[in-house]
Amino acid sequence: MKQEKIFKHLPTGNIHATALFIDIQNFLGISEILNPKQTSEFIIRVLRPLSNCIREYSGYVCQIQGDAILAVFGVTKDAQNHAANAVRCAIELQKILDSLNPVIIEGFRIPLSADIGICSGEMYACSIHMGNKKEYTVIGKTVNLASRLQKLNRHYNTNILIDEKVFAYIRDDIHTRKIGKLEIAVKKDYRRMRFCILQQSKKNQTIEPSQTTSRESQIF
Repeated sequence: MKQEKIFKHLPTGNIHATALFIDIQNFLGISEILNPKQTSEFIIRVLRPLSNCIREYSGYVCQIQGDAILAVFGVTKDAQNHAANAVRCAIELQKILDSLNPVIIEGFRIPLSADIGICSGEMYACSIHMGNKKEYTVIGKTVNLASRLQKLNRHYNTNILIDEKVFAYIRDDIHTRKIGKLEIAVKKDYRRMRFCILQQSKKNQTIEPSQTTSRESQIF
């Protein structure tokens, strides 16, 4: 019933908003080392604070798929600042990951690293019935492009990539670094200019057995 009330106040149809994709790196490797119970604990410890952060910045969590989150900004309160809220949220998400890093679970120290892609533009918002579950989500070229930018972080060794439309919203408030011209085709729609939020370069990290005691591992 509570979920129905939330959906009632969310816009549907064509909207102008900002989509954010965040994906935890090396999740496949993590899940191969940990057993299912440990993997579940890892997901809960990491994704719960990330989801809470998205809500604090007036975002809506549309989908959680294993190690990834799709969020949309501009469908709840403070809709007019959707792009700035998404970017500030992305920066805060990285800080949360830094504070959690490493996650210690039953003898394993698990380093955290995540890639984020953010795009503003037109998208289609709708409620989808999946069996007994109702899900609110957004689809369209803007959402697809955010997903593409999230994956491109690996190529540029960055943590957050935004498109030129997001940059237009935040250029006077948040420091960015231009990374050159890219040509990405999303259903014949070519966008050439990309910018990245300045973040510390990522380092190669591996899962290692924890050297802490069981008492220390319970702190996380």
